[in-house]
Amino acid sequence: YAKRGKASRAIAILNKMDQYSSISRNEKDKIRPDAHTLNSIIYSLSVSKEIHKARRSLKILQRLEKSHVSGDWRATPSNQSYNMVINACSTTHGTDDKRAEAMQVALDAFSRLQSSKYAKPDRYTYISLLKTCGRQLSIDSSDRTRIVENVFSYCCEDGIVDDSVLQNFILAAPMDLKYKMSSSACLAFDDKKMSYQNLTAAILPEYWTRNVILSRKC
Repeated sequence: YAKRGKASRAIAILNKMDQYSSISRNEKDKIRPDAHTLNSIIYSLSVSKEIHKARRSLKILQRLEKSHVSGDWRATPSNQSYNMVINACSTTHGTDDKRAEAMQVALDAFSRLQSSKYAKPDRYTYISLLKTCGRQLSIDSSDRTRIVENVFSYCCEDGIVDDSVLQNFILAAPMDLKYKMSSSACLAFDDKKMSYQNLTAAILPEYWTRNVILSRKC
C-alpha cells in the first residue's frame, strides 16, 4: 500500500501492528516496524494528496528516530528518511496556515538531519528544501529571503552546489538575493558582468562545488 501511495491504508496497517504488539505478552511476538516499513509510509505520504501529510510524515520520522535511540538497530534513519519528509512539505497544498506548517516541518526535518549521527544533507535535501521555500513562502516575505539564503549557504558550506541546486535556488530566491549570489560568483570568476541567468555550477567558486563532479571552465 505504501508504494502505491495509499497513505491512509498504510498507516492503518501500521496501527494494526501496534495494536497487536500492545496485547502480545511474549516479547518475541511483538511486531516492530523497521526502517524500511516506516520509510515506505513516509514515501506514501509524500506522494499523496493528504492535506496533513507534512505533519504526519514528521511524526513517522520522529517514531523512527525514537525507535533507533531505544536500541532498535533495524530502525536507523537515513538521508532518504529526512528527504522524503521535506519532499512531502514541498508538495503540500492548502491554506496559508497549511503552507506555513509545511515550511516549519521542512526546516525541522532539515535541522534533525544536520544533527544526525547516521545521515547528512545531500543534493536532494537542498533541492527539496529550496523547492519548499519557493512554493510555501510568499515571494515578498522577508522570511523567504532569510531562509533561502541560509539554506543555500549551508549547501555552499557542504560543497554540493550542482546545477539542479543552483536552478532551484534561482527559482526560490527573491531578485535581490539572486543578484547578491551572482555578484559573489562573479568575483570568484573575475567577471563582473555575468548575470545569474548565465550561471552554471561549473563556474561557481570551487569551495561551493568541491564535493560535486563537474566539468569546469578554465
